Amino acid sequence: MVTLTDSEQLHLALEPLIVPLYETLQAAVDTVIPQCADWGIGSHDYQAARSHLTRALWRRKLSDWQLLDGLDGWRVNPPQPNVQLALSRDLLSLRMLRPSSGFLPSPGPNVARQVYYQNRNVDLFGCMASQLVALWAPDTDGELRIRIVRPIGTDPESKRADLSFVLPRAPEQFDLLEFVPQDDLGLGGLYDIPAVEDESDGSA
Repeated sequence: MVTLTDSEQLHLALEPLIVPLYETLQAAVDTVIPQCADWGIGSHDYQAARSHLTRALWRRKLSDWQLLDGLDGWRVNPPQPNVQLALSRDLLSLRMLRPSSGFLPSPGPNVARQVYYQNRNVDLFGCMASQLVALWAPDTDGELRIRIVRPIGTDPESKRADLSFVLPRAPEQFDLLEFVPQDDLGLGGLYDIPAVEDESDGSA
C-alpha cells in the first residue's frame, strides 16, 4: 500500500512536469484535431489514428521543451514502436497512455507492458523506482486531464493500482491534494482535490 512518504516523494518528482506536460499536450491536441477534421477523419472511427498523431506531436513538443528549457532531470525516452511516449528520471518512469473506457488499459499479451504494470522495482528500490502511467483524455467538461496511476499487477479481477490522482494544471494546486489512504483503491482515486470556490485559478 502506498504511504504518505511515498506520495510526498512522488509529488516532488512530478511537480516540475506539470506545466510542460499540459502545455505541450494542449498544443498537440489543438493542432491535430482541426487538421484531422480537415482531412475527414474527425469521427469516432478514427479515434486511434488521432491518438497516435497527437502522441507523436506531443512527444516532439516535449523533446523541444527538454532541449530549450530542460525538464528538471526528466528526459524523453528514445522513440519506440507505436509512437510510445515515455519519460524517465533515474529509476522513475512515466508512460503516457490513452484510458480504455475511462480506466487503465489492460496490458494484454504485451510482455513488456505486463512487466511494467507489475512494478516489481518498487519492492526492491522504493517508490522512486515506480513505473507510473499517465492517462490523458478530455474530461466531461472537455478540458484535458492527466491522471497519474501506479499499476501493481496485471490481473483484471484484482486491484491493479495503488496510486491514482489527477495531475493539477498548475503546480501550486498540488498543495490542495488531500492524501486519502485506502486498502482497496481499485481506480477510484487515492487523492481528492477539494472544491475551490474561485474557479479562476484553473483548479482541476
